[in-house]
Amino acid sequence: MPNLYATPSDVRYSASYEIKSSMDETLIRFLESASRAIDQHTRRHFYPSHDSRYFDGPNGGDLLIPDVLSLSSFAADSENDGTWDGETWTEGTDFYLESLRDVSAYPKTCIRTTGRGSYSFSRGHRRYKATGLWGYGNGESATPWSGLGVTATVADSTSTAVTISAQDVVAAGMLIRCGTEFMEVMSVSGATATVTRGVNGSTAAAHSSADVYQVEYPRMITQCAVDMCVESFFNRFDITTQVGTVAMEGFNFSRNEEIFWRHLRMISEYRSWDLS
Repeated sequence: MPNLYATPSDVRYSASYEIKSSMDETLIRFLESASRAIDQHTRRHFYPSHDSRYFDGPNGGDLLIPDVLSLSSFAADSENDGTWDGETWTEGTDFYLESLRDVSAYPKTCIRTTGRGSYSFSRGHRRYKATGLWGYGNGESATPWSGLGVTATVADSTSTAVTISAQDVVAAGMLIRCGTEFMEVMSVSGATATVTRGVNGSTAAAHSSADVYQVEYPRMITQCAVDMCVESFFNRFDITTQVGTVAMEGFNFSRNEEIFWRHLRMISEYRSWDLS
């Protein structure tokens, strides 16, 4: 159940007809299909993910990169030995992390030398290694999450049962953050959330009354996922159809193709050139 752009609760709220909570497992399958179709259509992902990525040296000028919210390190393989320890660049001294549409906007899509640092770009295959938090996020900040006003407690890094300080706040389908760890909420019973630990490249850890944050996405992206799920849910029957490389489980394209692509066209402003 990775990285849903909406939750079953969002779908039930938007639906014209009652959808019982017992249908959450089915709604999650629809939402997963819709979320991955959104990724494919926009040629980007909106969820945050910790990762290291590698880039060839640019022919000149700036290094264009996929959506990134922040970088924890940027290094060059100046010794050409596959270790990326010859040059460690410092943000603000050696490079700026910027957006091509606006230097202060998010996400960032460009690494630009300052002109006064110790290093400059040079050509080479897999010359540069960038480690950070990748993804579009909410399009507004480097920290696309909001506090839920509750805390989470879990004794170790392996338990999947997390105690939440209040009920009816955390819901199935949410991507939440505790400290630097991301968790996928699978289900909730009372004050206990069953989660998948350490998702999106994060590291699972023990938490004692850690503040809980919910990951945010652009409203249009969430609404698109909800609308696709609602309309397809009411035209459902068991079927799995391939669209490109995305398995659209639960979508009947003989009935829903027009509806499906109409919603995707509404978020075409979020489409990106693939710079990866």
